[in-house]
Amino acid sequence: MKTFEIYNKFNVPPILQKHMVGVASVASFITTNWMGENINNEKLILLCLLHDLGNIVRMDFDKQLGSDDDYLDTKIWKLKKQEMIEKYGSVDDEVTEKILQEIGIDRDISKTIFNKRFSNSIVIANSNDWMLKILLYSDLRVLPGGMGTLQQRLDEVLSRRVDLSSRNDIDLLCDACRKIEKDIQKYVTKPLDDINKLEIDNSLLNTIVVIQ
Repeated sequence: MKTFEIYNKFNVPPILQKHMVGVASVASFITTNWMGENINNEKLILLCLLHDLGNIVRMDFDKQLGSDDDYLDTKIWKLKKQEMIEKYGSVDDEVTEKILQEIGIDRDISKTIFNKRFSNSIVIANSNDWMLKILLYSDLRVLPGGMGTLQQRLDEVLSRRVDLSSRNDIDLLCDACRKIEKDIQKYVTKPLDDINKLEIDNSLLNTIVVIQ
């Protein structure tokens, strides 16, 4: 099964598809220029392409249709969202987990996806798990309108996630993300600022997802 087939089967909106492919594009840039310890590139790309599969259930289609998605019929996507809620539930992580189980994804992949959380950034920054670090960092370089800086992405996330911006440790979490960026840059031969010029690699939609 190819990535685009999974997206179509599980009602992943184009704006969410674009985000996940964008994250995979960032990860690909990092690993292409990587001189650190060995990383399973195929697994990393797979993580990026699947990490937000169930997020349709928490999307507000009156607010979250980007300029590239003006063709979307809001009513249709609201109906698809309701279908997914009725079948899988209304909690995005739980929906993603159920979809991953349904398509037979290895549990190690699922575990990494659910460990990748901004709220877990301090633990990730202090770990030696480069797969997890790159996954989180790649996610933090993709804005709704395309690639952006880490600070732009942090500002964007905190502007719409009151549950995060109101945390007492928010400054520490943001600092941890900056530490992750510095740590990754040590092992990447090109400036991470070059990510801002990246084009989303839509050929990744044809990535074959290996069912375990």
